[in-house]
Amino acid sequence: GKAWPLIEGGGTIYGMYVIESLSQTKTEFFASGEARKIEFSLGLKRVDESLSEMFGSLNDQLSSLQDSAAAAVGNIRNTVGGLLQ
Repeated sequence: GKAWPLIEGGGTIYGMYVIESLSQTKTEFFASGEARKIEFSLGLKRVDESLSEMFGSLNDQLSSLQDSAAAAVGNIRNTVGGLLQ
C-alpha cells in the first residue's frame, strides 16, 4: 500500500510507514447489537530512512539553495552596479 507519515499530536514526525496489518475486536454491545467498545491493533512497517539521514539531506539541499541565492544576488548587484556607472 501507500506510505503515510506517522506524526505525533505534538508535531513530532516519526517517519513514513506502510500499514501491514489491521485487526479489530468489538465487545460490550448495546441492546441493539452495536458495539460499545471497539479495540484495534495496527501493524506498521517503516519505509523511509532515519530522520537524521532525512534532515541531513535537507540540510545539504538548503546549503545548496543558499549558495545559489547568494550567487544570484551577486549577479544582480553587478548588473545594477554596471547600469548606474
